[in-house]
Amino acid sequence: MADRAHYVEQFNCQRISGINEEKEVAKLGRPFSFICKTNVKTGDYFNCSKSYMDLDVSGGVAGLLSAHNMELKMPSTNPGAGMYVCAEHELVFQDAAVPNTTYFAVYNVSGTQARIDAWEDVANVLGGVFRFEGLTSGDGSIFDATSGPSAADAALAIVVNGTKYWISLSSTK
Repeated sequence: MADRAHYVEQFNCQRISGINEEKEVAKLGRPFSFICKTNVKTGDYFNCSKSYMDLDVSGGVAGLLSAHNMELKMPSTNPGAGMYVCAEHELVFQDAAVPNTTYFAVYNVSGTQARIDAWEDVANVLGGVFRFEGLTSGDGSIFDATSGPSAADAALAIVVNGTKYWISLSSTK
């Protein structure tokens, strides 16, 4: 089958909808892919793709609403060996200097400061930076609330409002 890639400089539309039902066994590829290549320095921001959900004046939801959704539906039978992830973030370094502001992900909160403060107050009780559902606590499990770490063996660096903090990691309980 011929390459179905199309190159355009400008593309405006109301909706892009695509469905791909793969029927070829052991085929590799990406049914939908956005690739942007540049050999120039871009402006203050530049994204290959963006998901933006605009609730305008009175939009809302009764349940969950997100700007981007990634779901991985596992088969009803044993899928076998391999690694299964909902999202992959990969930094690819070449033979050049590494910038000192390189992260796997950046999370920003923006808008009216009073609303941000109110959200932070509510999030302190009901929410947080991440939310995990469906995990059951168990000794040695991915989620183990049976006891806390005895001491930190390592730490992951995160940056909050420009200040570096460390998430403690332990190889023992």
